[in-house]
Amino acid sequence: MSSKAGLTEKDDFLREYKYLFELAKIFERELVQLVTMVKNDSDSTGLDFMVLWAPLVDQLGCKIKAAVDKSDKILCCIEAIKKPKLRTVLQLAYIEGITQEEIAERMNYSTRQIQRLQIQALELVEIDR
Repeated sequence: MSSKAGLTEKDDFLREYKYLFELAKIFERELVQLVTMVKNDSDSTGLDFMVLWAPLVDQLGCKIKAAVDKSDKILCCIEAIKKPKLRTVLQLAYIEGITQEEIAERMNYSTRQIQRLQIQALELVEIDR
């Protein structure tokens, strides 16, 4: 059985999914705005601002890739859970971001049973950082 600290670490790791997903969307929006702005500036002034902005564009691209890569790792950790019921609890909690009460209602279990299932599922998660 995993220690409480180990379960907390796994819980924290899986909770990053929603944050990383939102972060990637923000970076993508910023990248599109930046490229549009640079293109408009280049067209209007005749100067090639893309050369000046290329490092920032690359940096945003790298941040998007890092967020997506870590999100993929989180998904893989969840998908590696063999028992469908436990995998579903993790998907609902960490990917969809719904509460234990909502999961219990959806799966027709008590909230306490969902808590137990989530702990069982977290014990099976293997984090490969």
